[in-house]
Amino acid sequence: MFQLRSHTKNTFFLLTILLGLFAFFVYAADKSVASTKTNEALNPTYIELAETLFDFGSAADFVLDESQNRLYATSGHQTVVIFNTLTGQMVAEITGLTSPAQLALSPDGSQLFVGNQIAAANDTVQVVNTATLSVVATHPFADEIVDIAAGPDGRLYLGPDADANTMISVMDVDTGAVVSTIPVGASSSAELPLVAVTNNLYVAIPKNSGAEAELHKYDISAITATQIITSFLPTGAFQMDVTPDEQRVGIRSFQDSKIHLYNASTFSETNNYEVSSGYVTVRFAADSQSALGLYRPDGLNGPGAIHEIDLVTGEISRRFVDRNVTTQALMALPLDGGNALLVYSDRIKLLGAADYGAALPIILNDYCRVAYVDDFSSPSSGWPIRVSNGSTYGYLNGEYQIYHANTNRWGALSINQVIEGDQTLILDTRVANGRIGSQGLLYGLNNDSTNFYTFEILPQSQEWLVFNFDSTGGWTLLGQGTSGVINSGTGTNELKLVAQGGQFLLHINGTPITTIARHNGRIGFTGGSLQGDVDLRYDNYTYVNENCPLPTINPGAPVGDGELLILDDHPLIGNREGEQR
Repeated sequence: MFQLRSHTKNTFFLLTILLGLFAFFVYAADKSVASTKTNEALNPTYIELAETLFDFGSAADFVLDESQNRLYATSGHQTVVIFNTLTGQMVAEITGLTSPAQLALSPDGSQLFVGNQIAAANDTVQVVNTATLSVVATHPFADEIVDIAAGPDGRLYLGPDADANTMISVMDVDTGAVVSTIPVGASSSAELPLVAVTNNLYVAIPKNSGAEAELHKYDISAITATQIITSFLPTGAFQMDVTPDEQRVGIRSFQDSKIHLYNASTFSETNNYEVSSGYVTVRFAADSQSALGLYRPDGLNGPGAIHEIDLVTGEISRRFVDRNVTTQALMALPLDGGNALLVYSDRIKLLGAADYGAALPIILNDYCRVAYVDDFSSPSSGWPIRVSNGSTYGYLNGEYQIYHANTNRWGALSINQVIEGDQTLILDTRVANGRIGSQGLLYGLNNDSTNFYTFEILPQSQEWLVFNFDSTGGWTLLGQGTSGVINSGTGTNELKLVAQGGQFLLHINGTPITTIARHNGRIGFTGGSLQGDVDLRYDNYTYVNENCPLPTINPGAPVGDGELLILDDHPLIGNREGEQR
């Protein structure tokens, strides 16, 4: 169990982003313990599959039951919410709870135990039937509940005793009676992580105001627990997890915020991992082959980033950074099949494992490196999949679709690609139903997404426009015109941006249209609606160095998670004919 308070900022547009991909360099700190630090290289990543907005409030605990495809989470609103781990969507909410703070699941998954933090000497445990999602029992507990763990034979382990911090209480979940206690020695903190696996209980006991800790392992096959092994942790223990096969214990330390891995039989340290901002949590996968470390690159209240640790090789095997979400990341949870859940104070994201390298180093600008091409036939190629305010972004029948059900909607998409030398960006566009909408190329997008440029067309009126957006000054029209080469109706239009020296050359259907000043940055494409029911389609996205041969179009190899910008105050859609709001 851990507790983190949410920190929320308002943002005037929605962003979902994957930036920067790194791998890790493993070196021996000594002959017995390996320590892993960051080093620029190539790493697989995650792509965002789904996002659900939900106010978790001061959410404190999360429990997975992948046999039922469920994540249980305390919401901070006197309820426990349930999310489907296959879709990332909220599917149910358990009500009738008092003040839920800690969760534990029975070994067979039939009961969810909820620790309610009410007052120092008046907490309760509520038992929830997971089939009916109803509270079937409420047991008073004459002390403060700081963490709970579900053991065998209907026993629940509650800790610590808040008055003296010297014992763990063993509760019979049927009667609510405390049937035994486990002395754990004097503790200097009420934070006492508990993890029960089969017939063993692991306890991290804080010492010296949390700066140090003792790690204990107990045999709990009988009502009276038996201590098996204990060890001293010189950097303390903030949060803990144990692999289901009981081969490893993972500790997020208190002092240095590292992830420390220990042999679960001997408690000898086998590896540790560090990042400059410090880790927040560590959680093991159900197959005991990997772990996820959550950290916040931008500080305590910032967005989340994930390291997947391969427990067989000891190396960082996957990396994900979600820089532009402005709320606090709370937990990263590994799922079956390599997917993951990333929980924020105001949303939950379902991430899909992408087994590919995200980028290749750029050595020479005139080097004909492998081009990026995408015919959008593979939904795993990294572009956002999202439904937002009546607009749908995703893959459809071998194309990418932006569908706006409402008038006056505008969005832009980008993945981790940058115009920095003499490169070319090409994209086929069409309005599938002939309605009035805009389509275009996005370029010059800066790192924090506060400034960018667009080259857009209105096929039905055969117009082209060039815009700049700045978050402080808004939209500026840089150029516009009409051209008979633009196909109206449902015809396809090829848009092309050629970067040469200090300028960009803009083409439509092979015809040069205008020349504009160069603006380096990330690239992508746009889509807006001047009427409702606008179906915009995109195909054959190509990004290649200039003067290099164009590649064969095929499914794109993913380059990272996509970013979606939604700005419904675009002047193009606000000042044109069409259905008005």
